[in-house]
Amino acid sequence: MSMRGQIKKNLIYFLMFALFITIISVSYLTSNDKKYKIIFISKALDKFTPFWGTMQQGMYAAEKEYGVELEIVGVEDETQVEKQKILLTEAIESKPDAIILCAASYTQLDSICDNINGPVLITVDSDIQSPKRLGYIGTNNYEAGRELGRILSSKVSESDKILFISSIEGTSSIMERERGFMSSLTGKQKGQIVGPFYCETIVEKSYEISKKALAENPSIKWVIGMNEPSVTGSVLAINELTAESGISVLGIDTSKTVIKGLEYGVVDTVLVQKPFNMGYQSIKYAVDAIKGEKLEAHIDTGFQVVNKGNMYSKENQKLLFIFAD
Repeated sequence: MSMRGQIKKNLIYFLMFALFITIISVSYLTSNDKKYKIIFISKALDKFTPFWGTMQQGMYAAEKEYGVELEIVGVEDETQVEKQKILLTEAIESKPDAIILCAASYTQLDSICDNINGPVLITVDSDIQSPKRLGYIGTNNYEAGRELGRILSSKVSESDKILFISSIEGTSSIMERERGFMSSLTGKQKGQIVGPFYCETIVEKSYEISKKALAENPSIKWVIGMNEPSVTGSVLAINELTAESGISVLGIDTSKTVIKGLEYGVVDTVLVQKPFNMGYQSIKYAVDAIKGEKLEAHIDTGFQVVNKGNMYSKENQKLLFIFAD
């Protein structure tokens, strides 16, 4: 082979090698630049409830950090299970990389979730039964309920009645809180409960339940609320009574009204969840799951026990500020 032919042959090999390197580089950059599509389906888009807004802030922070494309849809409140079914079906059909579901029902969404084939499915705040759910991010609600029960059990006297106001029957978070709460009470203390009543996440309904129950049962000295509307409504009802009523509230989650109740002694203790952490961790978990990383089935985002004695600590002020602002 002539020198000229050898040079031509070497040039062809070089060009082929350069093309190969270019293809590999473009493929690598494209795969690393891919934006994962994540759809969050909420069970409440109530802009007046800081819990949900704060959870979304956590998601937006993680969206920016991890470079994902986040779409948020949801129903107006937790009673709209049928509408959430439609949103879930539409989300699956759009074929995102992951779906984060805050379930309005523990069981009623399973028939849809069981047919998911493709998107990673995880839950946040409220869980489902479906085996297609990869992981749950949120409070250990059983432990939160049990802690609330332990606190009450140490304070209640044998003559006291306990008004028990819950949220919505059938959501996993509420079921677990109720189960944990009851596990901490003695048999006699369980017999002192008036209820449970369900306010359906409506403050006004909790207020009406509390007002009626307190008027009919003068022995009620404690009110237990399983979520923010149930706690807030009961505080509003107690505020209308005399200062000497001696009725105290314990519950889960807070609001401006509940914070004032802590300051004035109407609220004995609240367990404050960490919704920003829930939102942030759910996006992080989704990204890691899409990449195929091995993950725990439950990420516990924790809660804080807050009372009048510790509400002004730096840590607790950070948690309460988002609800008071």
